[in-house]
Amino acid sequence: MSWLWLALLTGPSLASELPVAESDTYALGSDAAVATESWWVSFGNPELGSLIDEGIAHNTDLSGAVARFQQADGAFWQTRSALLPSISFDLASAHQPQSNLAFSPPGVDPDAPQHSAQFGLRGAWEVDLFGRNAMSTRASRYDKLAAAGDRDATALTISTMVGEAYYDLTLNEQRLAILQEQLETNRKLLELVELRRDAAGAATADVLQQRQQVAVLEATLPSAEAGVDLARFRLSVLLGRDELTAQDVTASELPVLGALPETGVPIDLLDNRPDLRAASGRSTSANARQTVAYLGFLPSLQVGGQLGWSAFWYGDSSIDPNKAWQVTTSVSVPIFQGGRRHGAVKAARGAEYGAAEGYRGAVLTALQEVEGALLQDRAATARLEASAQSHDLAKSAYERAREGWLEGVASYLTVFTNLGAWQRAELDLLDARRQAVSARIQLHDALGGEWTRDLGARKAQ
Repeated sequence: MSWLWLALLTGPSLASELPVAESDTYALGSDAAVATESWWVSFGNPELGSLIDEGIAHNTDLSGAVARFQQADGAFWQTRSALLPSISFDLASAHQPQSNLAFSPPGVDPDAPQHSAQFGLRGAWEVDLFGRNAMSTRASRYDKLAAAGDRDATALTISTMVGEAYYDLTLNEQRLAILQEQLETNRKLLELVELRRDAAGAATADVLQQRQQVAVLEATLPSAEAGVDLARFRLSVLLGRDELTAQDVTASELPVLGALPETGVPIDLLDNRPDLRAASGRSTSANARQTVAYLGFLPSLQVGGQLGWSAFWYGDSSIDPNKAWQVTTSVSVPIFQGGRRHGAVKAARGAEYGAAEGYRGAVLTALQEVEGALLQDRAATARLEASAQSHDLAKSAYERAREGWLEGVASYLTVFTNLGAWQRAELDLLDARRQAVSARIQLHDALGGEWTRDLGARKAQ
């Protein structure tokens, strides 16, 4: 048994060292502390903030996470009760005929029934000699903290998904508006081409080509309109609404992004990300349960007692209650249980190792997400700048080609080609702006922040 005592004294753990140090920094970030305010505040859109609050209040996935936290909280209080004595008030009575007894007391009418009653206080307490119950309570407390982390992580995910769905709706509404404007532009150009044909200034092929372009744009409108409705449906589900229309959402312009947010240092993620807090809680809980499994080899001590009154009487005889009290102690020493305790230790060691490796893996994933989000943000910003420049050049090229065509110094094909390039650049710029917004949202999601600690708690209020 020397291995057991050594394990108890050294606090056995198979936890792997976390792959992050205080001196680590992000390749593209800054070491200034992450903002304490919610990420959507930086977007300056009150409607988005109210929608995220609505999602946190009514989303069904978050309701499940809150319920699991409440379950873990109840389990913690159940486990904690083992540290305290249990006290109960007992009341019992019995009535039976004398004929049921093997003998009758002298001088008592054999036909008189026998009565008995007992009442009083009963108490019991397991003395936590080696801290097994305290360690179980510690494990349960960290289970509760892990459930709180899961709840807050779900709330953070909901806020991110609502933000993405909101700007997807914005994207689809703006795309529809742009397509409608492009269709109108092409119809006006068709009118000009037809007028020129009638005046023998344009070929019939030019008219047919422009009509075909109008038809292409008309064919894109139903899909664009459906995209708006689908985006509203998705947003409504995230908000927990029974009606799937979300017609009250105005979905304003895509935001103009500011400077890159402060990222802090990688070690901050252990506090700022609720999923890592949850993984840490599970690892600590599993480590405590491993210790509980080792402590199962040691003796246990129970003390108890009772204080009350009891009385026996026959028929209509007078009642003379007697005071009764009792103090008990019991010691249980495990000797042979068919390997159950050894199996419990082996299972607990495996669970502790799995939880520790899960925590390490979660930290690695979090680091990768932040570094990846920083790269995506930089790439999206570069694409947005290039798309804006391409759009401006394409628009200028079309305007000059149109002027030259109207003046008779440029062909219709030049106008048609430049118009298509400008309109494609217009849609590409919209997509680039949406990608930049998404990259910024994902960066905020990866960084987390102190504000995430009470995010899911709003649901329970």
